[in-house]
Parts: sequence; structure tokens; C-alpha cells
Amino acid sequence: MVLLTLIAGVDLSGKAYLGYYHQFNKEYSDFRVTRVYINFKAKVLETEDMALKFRFTPDIDYKSSGMYYLYTKYAYAELVKDKFHFYFGQHSTPYLGYIMKHYWKYRFIEKMAAHHYKLLTTADRGVSVKYSGNLFSTHLGIYTGEGYKHQEVSYGKDFLGRLTLNLPIEAARVQIHGYGQVGSPKYTLSDTLTVTDTRTIFGGALSVNFKGFIFYTEYFTSKNAGIGTYYANADVFSAFAVLPIKGNCLFVRYDIFGDSGLKTINNRYLLAGFVYRLSKKYKVALDYKYELNGDGTVKNQAIGLDMEVKF
Repeated sequence: MVLLTLIAGVDLSGKAYLGYYHQFNKEYSDFRVTRVYINFKAKVLETEDMALKFRFTPDIDYKSSGMYYLYTKYAYAELVKDKFHFYFGQHSTPYLGYIMKHYWKYRFIEKMAAHHYKLLTTADRGVSVKYSGNLFSTHLGIYTGEGYKHQEVSYGKDFLGRLTLNLPIEAARVQIHGYGQVGSPKYTLSDTLTVTDTRTIFGGALSVNFKGFIFYTEYFTSKNAGIGTYYANADVFSAFAVLPIKGNCLFVRYDIFGDSGLKTINNRYLLAGFVYRLSKKYKVALDYKYELNGDGTVKNQAIGLDMEVKF
């Protein structure tokens, strides 16, 4: 009876990413369940002017080796008061979650560029505060800096912050986004590699939403950074456009990854496709991926059939 009472007070939901992948350059194909999230959300306390919430989200992740791993994606307490949200625990980082919620809604097809190249992560352990207003929104916090899949490796913590300005343009929603991350001056990645220089990541983006047509472009530059890896210098440029078609859409995206202000290109990535909305809870996409190494050789040329299922 106690268990049933606890379950009755918890909101359950979930999301799964399913797909078929055919890689032309290696004559390889497979069916995939690339992600499964199960959300447990509960209101611990609620009054007229504030609410205390808790969220726990396990995450089943697919690896290129064909193995599946179980992680904890989210486990945090959230205090909501007026336009402020306070977070403690393992929760969303300031930048990627905001952009994916409002602009790149196709995580079931591909990660954002800075996430794809392991420069940023979507979730991490820490404490933060988020504010949303008419003129701007911001999200500031102190995190481990290593992401939710990796243990703490530094002797300090990372400060992460996003600032989004809403430009006063009536015809379209135009926003300018800024991101900054400054980390520990010393952290150990392995028995043979100890970094003694400060980890920094800075970036900016412009986003435009005109009656459903979306254009977005971003640039990030970093030193001594990387999630689960290490880059002495790393730079990412990405731009994408989304054309709505009666509730469905066409999209195209182009990414460049390199170092030293993109003077050295290590990777180029073209992604395009069509997303069809079967219902509010089902989306399916036919997409094409073409990725080149820095020397011009083909790293990946593939076609995918991807589906997002909410339950």
C-alpha cells in the first residue's frame, strides 16, 4: 500500500530513439535502439509562491561496439520560485538543453555539434540557477565539468554560464546566445597526463525563428577541454536550417571541427533529412549523413531511418 501511494504521486514518462542505419563506405548496417529515457518526476512540496520538485531519469545508451550501458542521466532537486529555478544534483547544463528545446529538436537523429565532438555535455553534477524574463534569460552554475558519464578528475570545479538576449523584433523570434566555461587549473586525465592549464570554453550563437522557419549558427573555441577526452585546442562551427512543411520539416546542417581557430580542419559533417510527425508522440525521419576526415577521406557516408517515441 505504501509503494502504491508513492507511485501514485510520481509522474512517469519516457522517450526512446529507434533507428536503422546503413553505412555505404563500410558496407555496414544495423537496427538500433540508440537511447531510452524513463522519467520519474514528483512534486515534493508546493505552496502558492514556490514548488520543490525531484527528478530521476535512468538512461540506456548504445555504443558503437554494439553494447548497451545503463547510466543515470538526471537525479536532482529543483526549487521553483517566480521566474527562478534552482537546481541541485545531476541536471541539465546551461547551453545544450536550452538550444535543443527551442531549436534543434532532432536529438534522436544526431547530437548538437559541440556535443557530437565531445566539447560540451548535456548533463552534469552541480548546483545552478536559471532565470527567464522577457528581455533575456540566463543559466549559471558550478559543475564537475566532466559530464554525467565520467567521474570527477579535477581538483576544482567548472563555472558554466549561458546568457540569451531576446531582440525586440516583432516579425521573428531572434536571439543571441553567449556561453562561457572556466574550469580547474589542474586535473588528471590518466597516470601519464596531468593538465596544469585552465580549461576554457567560449562560444556564441544566433538563432532566428520566422513562422517556423529556423536558422541557427554557432561557434565555440576551447583550450584544455573535452568530455571524456582531451583537446589542447578545439573549435567547432555549426549552422542549420529547418523548413516547416505542414507540421513536418526539411532540415540541413553543416559542422566543422578543428583547432587553432579552424586553421586546421579535422572533420566536416553534412547532415540533411526529412522529419514526418506521425502524432504528438511519434516522429520518424529519413536522413543522410556525410562526414569527411581532415585529409578529405570519407569517415562516414550513411542513410538512416530514425524514430522518436514518447510514452
